[in-house]
Amino acid sequence: MKRSLWILLAILVLSAALRFFQLDAQSFWNDEGTSARVAERSLPLITAAAIADIHPPLYYYALHFWRGLWGESEFALRGLSAILGIVLVWLIYLLGHQLFDESTALIAAFAAAINPFQVYYSQEARMYMLLAVWAAASTYCLVRCERQEDTLRVSYIGYVLTAAAGMYTHYAFPFVLVVHNLVAVAWLAVRRAGWRRLAMWIGTQVAVVALYLPWLGVALQRLPEWQSPAPAYQLGPALLDILRWFAFGRTIPTASVTIALGAVGLFLLASLIPTRSTLFAPPSTLSLLAWWLVPVALTFAFGLYKEAYLKFLLVCSPAFCLLFARGIVAAWQIANKALHALVILLVALVATFTIQSLSNLYSDPAYARDDYRGIAQRIQQNSRPGDAILLEAPNQWEAFTYYHRDDSNVIPLARARPVTEQAAAQELSQITAKYKRLLVLYWAETEPDPNRHVERWLNANTFKASEAWFGTVRLAVYAVPAALSDKPDHALDVRFGDAIQLKGYSLAGDTLAPGDMLQLALFWQANAPLTTRYKVFVHVLDASDRIVAQIDREPGGELVPTTIWQPGQTIIDRYGVLIPPEAAPGRYRIAVGLYGFDNVRLNVRGASGDQVLLGEIVVAR
Repeated sequence: MKRSLWILLAILVLSAALRFFQLDAQSFWNDEGTSARVAERSLPLITAAAIADIHPPLYYYALHFWRGLWGESEFALRGLSAILGIVLVWLIYLLGHQLFDESTALIAAFAAAINPFQVYYSQEARMYMLLAVWAAASTYCLVRCERQEDTLRVSYIGYVLTAAAGMYTHYAFPFVLVVHNLVAVAWLAVRRAGWRRLAMWIGTQVAVVALYLPWLGVALQRLPEWQSPAPAYQLGPALLDILRWFAFGRTIPTASVTIALGAVGLFLLASLIPTRSTLFAPPSTLSLLAWWLVPVALTFAFGLYKEAYLKFLLVCSPAFCLLFARGIVAAWQIANKALHALVILLVALVATFTIQSLSNLYSDPAYARDDYRGIAQRIQQNSRPGDAILLEAPNQWEAFTYYHRDDSNVIPLARARPVTEQAAAQELSQITAKYKRLLVLYWAETEPDPNRHVERWLNANTFKASEAWFGTVRLAVYAVPAALSDKPDHALDVRFGDAIQLKGYSLAGDTLAPGDMLQLALFWQANAPLTTRYKVFVHVLDASDRIVAQIDREPGGELVPTTIWQPGQTIIDRYGVLIPPEAAPGRYRIAVGLYGFDNVRLNVRGASGDQVLLGEIVVAR
């Protein structure tokens, strides 16, 4: 076997190792849960789901059959993307071999093998690696058509099939077709290929469209759903951020790799160095440049520049790897021995941050996917009779029920987007009439409930006890009261600082069991405008004044900060405090106070302390 083939084999082994390493260490996030649950269905039901979705069905079909062979575990379902990631590395090698030489092909394959952008989505049970594979495969067929290294019939048939497959995989694949047509027309014009070759090329495009006709109507209906307001951006930083995605993926901030991005940019510029036979960059390099930059330009043109959509640029990630590799080879060839050390230094710089990005992918919680597995475990460990699980974004159903299969008390909210205040109040009133405790999963709130009507109603009508973040998903727990008091049962006149007054409190029951929730309503009033935000603390103290339970947060469940209080307005502020299951029987006192974001407490006027003691509760077995 030739040495280059051994090197290629080692690169493929490395790519497999990086893609299968800790493949199931993280939970499925929302979209992966959708993939898992859709793949369970029959092909007709998968088609129906894709019609209602913003993605075509081909990936779901493939995952359906893959699941039948290997099972439905996280490792098994993500395994399809991992295999596709390895196939992509091989295709990049083939393209490099066709367009340039063996050295460039091997370097490009190695760059793809360790590319954090590709590795990340090779570990995700979604269609993006399949999209990239079809982009590379159809481009390879296009190159063979142009080079005529195979019978034209085989090359063109291969192109039509792979391009049509790409269209059935993702709605971003037309970006690739735009590039192919630009490149093909340029090739035909430069080589004066004649009408026969032009007609053959037009025929391939007609064939692709003909194969896609059954789905074209669905695509035209779904594509407008991508139209959402793009965040404001400056073009320069945005382009730098996109370059970071191509080179180092999403698991490292742009500010940390700015110098390394400069090195990447130098190699990309070096790829444009003309050959000895021409004053311009080689046509193959210009074609790759079009493949890389045209989808980027279209991303901006169609208002798709937002983090959630940058993964679509995997369609041109192979072009980036090939250009980067070509730049390394060109820089090495034109440099003298003294400059070879600089080339090695720049490559080492890029490699250092590539390793850091991969390390973040595998081990940094800041870049972990949303942890629905952890949410389900937390709920199962602490479940009680009378619980209801509310999904504030209803499309969380698939991801959550993948881990929590008993869906008898799982209730999707805000099915009509965006939810209105009246609809939220009506639905939540019906739910709280049936259940004693609510566990609410908040995710992507700007879409189903941009005005946060659900959370505001719950803060006003229940007692929020806790909340915890699992990635970008927030799990909040609320106690549903048997009765709700809008006036204090115990009047007070306690002043904190110069302008805040505690007018009284209500306590829903003073005898609790371990594991129950204390339900406390505080009635605040501001005597003057407030310019400082304060947090409220509620402590449950034992006979030795040790804190056995507590909650700290801004008033109104974090939605009514003190800076928006109007003088004379009564603020009803409800707190649920979980009594620990291990709490000993006995009497406990409740302490309340306020403190700023600098952790300095407000003093109680007329007293020597910084908290007020309310009534007692009894914890009884």
